[in-house]
Amino acid sequence: MTVEIRRWPRPRSLTGQALLAAACLVVLAPCYFLILGSFKSVSEFFSSPFSLPHSWALQNFQNAWEQANLLRAFRNSVLVTAASVFLSTACACMAAHAIARMTRGAGLLQMLFVAGMVLPTQLIVIAAFVEMRWLGLVGTVWPVIIIYAVYGLPLGVLLLVGFFRKLPPQLREAAAIDGAGEWRQFFLIVLPLARIPILTVAMLNSVWIWNDFFVPLIFANNEDLQTVPLAILNFYGENTTDYGLVFAGVLMSALPVLLLYVLMTRQFVNGVVAGAIKG
Repeated sequence: MTVEIRRWPRPRSLTGQALLAAACLVVLAPCYFLILGSFKSVSEFFSSPFSLPHSWALQNFQNAWEQANLLRAFRNSVLVTAASVFLSTACACMAAHAIARMTRGAGLLQMLFVAGMVLPTQLIVIAAFVEMRWLGLVGTVWPVIIIYAVYGLPLGVLLLVGFFRKLPPQLREAAAIDGAGEWRQFFLIVLPLARIPILTVAMLNSVWIWNDFFVPLIFANNEDLQTVPLAILNFYGENTTDYGLVFAGVLMSALPVLLLYVLMTRQFVNGVVAGAIKG
């Protein structure tokens, strides 16, 4: 006869779980009010902000979709996000691969790229606006795409350099013996092996580009070029604000990003781990 001894969780483990639970509540509480508010009218929202809505009708979503022309805004956001992420990721892959193969000055060059992460957009917006106006690009979608692509480079270089350094050089040497040049090695060997870190970089950049408000406000402040965050701004009036439409618009804009994150959670974790380990 065996007696099973039950071990109680350690106090340190219980403290960590309590902190994680508290952090989850802090994150989920705004989501709770966002979902409830998207089904309420303005009067109902202020009279009973914590209670469930009287009816779960989708009228706010329909009104938000039609009044802010969210179909056009979603189309603009998809175009800007896809083009920016493609340009940023492509340039980051080439830069990271070059830095990983350098024998001298690699650390300094990598540090210069990563230093771009500490420079806020507000610091360069005036100079960027003057330059874009000189190039004749103001009033088009290109300034937004270019700025997003540039600001997505540091994160891509930071995550991809560590992975490229781990690749065994024997793979490129074998390809070189078979007659493959530098570009063929890069496209046929390096990029397929770095698929998961590249997807991670693309996903991280997609999230902040999709949700960003400042850059489109400055460079795409045109009704035909409005992205989703700018379209939601139309619900804010000088005297009154229809918070039901605001919450419905925010909820609809968050769904694509949430779906992307849910579908790519495993790739995201594996990509971050792969890029963080140095060879």
